[in-house]
Formats: sequence, structure tokens, C-alpha cells
Amino acid sequence: MNVNTLRSESSVPVDLPPRQEPMKVDEYLRIAASHSGFKSPESLRFRCESVFKDVNLTDRSVMEIGAGSGNLCFWAGFQGARAVVGLEPDIDGSTSGDVQLFETMIGQTGLRTVSLCNETIQEYRAPLEQFDVVVSHNSMEHLDESVVAQLSRDDRARQVYAQILQKVASSMKPGAQLIICNQSKTNFWPMIGRRNPFSPTLDWPLHPTPRTWKRLLVANGFCDVRLSWPVRYRARKLGPLAANPVFAFFTDSMFRLAARRR
Repeated sequence: MNVNTLRSESSVPVDLPPRQEPMKVDEYLRIAASHSGFKSPESLRFRCESVFKDVNLTDRSVMEIGAGSGNLCFWAGFQGARAVVGLEPDIDGSTSGDVQLFETMIGQTGLRTVSLCNETIQEYRAPLEQFDVVVSHNSMEHLDESVVAQLSRDDRARQVYAQILQKVASSMKPGAQLIICNQSKTNFWPMIGRRNPFSPTLDWPLHPTPRTWKRLLVANGFCDVRLSWPVRYRARKLGPLAANPVFAFFTDSMFRLAARRR
């Protein structure tokens, strides 16, 4: 693959000139935002800062589960992470261009600390006690879609995810940080039978509540689980008025769980 070619969401190649020196973070944000569905570089920066809020990335080892095109991985790299692994399976027949974009940006950024692994967390041979930070942004529901809708009420489903979380925990150093950002099925719009205008394509039954995730985390190697409701970029001027479960309930129900490995 030509590392000087980017692919947009429509998989149309975009040529970039050869680089003579490492890319700066502002230039990365500008390029990545234009190919990842963000309205501006500022909105992508806001997302990265929100996900990693209060997390020290300097000289840390980081793993992202379901890395997509690698935005959070590259952000961690630019913030001084020692090593970053992005797990993103290259699914046969996929046309999203995420893997191609990730591969291209590894060459373009010059960040030798960032690497892509085309495997799921179930397939990945995670080194024991390797990572200081593990992040999952809008990916937990995809780790096993056949059971995730039953997590709150089915022991078999909980056992499937228990094995996944135990593997994640074993790959983390004691005291390491886990960040899960996702959406909760408890949302006003599906409750009244209407399409959510903020997340119109979301399959809401596949999104357990933060309470369900918290119980699973506590039962499978994690502690100090803290729940927050991050402000979205378009509502940033509202500040604390938007950072609460009521506002989330009427918008997109995005939450953030931060935990530590015991």
C-alpha cells in the first residue's frame, strides 16, 4: 500500500505529498478530521481530550479495543505514549477504509510508537500486565453482538463478556486505567418509538446501561469504577448543564466509565 495515499469514508484515494519530517499534532487533526466524519479539527481534538480526560499518557503503554481509523491511538502517541496498540480487525468485504487510513497515517505521522493489529481482543495474544491504559470507544457492544443485548438478564451472556474482560484485565498492569465510552439504551427517543435525531442509525438494544457494564467490571478484575456523562462538542458551551444523565437521556445517552485494574 502507498503510505502517501489516504482513503476517505467513500474509499476514494486522496494523494498526499511525501513527508520530509514528522507530522505535528495540529496537522494530523486537520487531515484525520476530514477523513473520519468530524466537522472540524477542533471537534476531533475535543473528542480525544474528553476520552482521555485526567489520564496521563506520557511514557505510558496504551491499547485501544476497536480502534477504527486510529484517532485515539495517534492522539495518545502525540501526547507522549511510549507504545500504542490499536486493535481493529480487517473484516472481509469492509469498505469503511478505517484500516487503510490507520495504516496510511502510521507512515504519515512518523509515530513509530503506534501500531495496528488486525485482530479482535479475543484473538489478540495480549502480553500479561503490559498496558497502563486501555480504552474502548463505541466498541464494547461489537465484541460479541450475539449476546450483548442479553447482558443484564442472561448468565451465559455475562459469562461471554466476563471472559473478555478478564483477558483485558490480565493484559493490564495492577492499577492501570480502563476507559469505556459508549451509549446507553436508556434513551428518550427509542422509548417513544421515534428515531433518535442525534444517533439515527444506532441499534439501541445492543447498548447495555452503564450500570450493567459497571457490575461486569467489578466482577471481573476492576475497581474504583466512576461514571460520567461527557459533553459533546456541539453542546460544549453549555458546560455542566450538558454533562449529566438527564441531558444525555434526551440526546445520545453517551457515557464514560473509568476504572482501575485491581
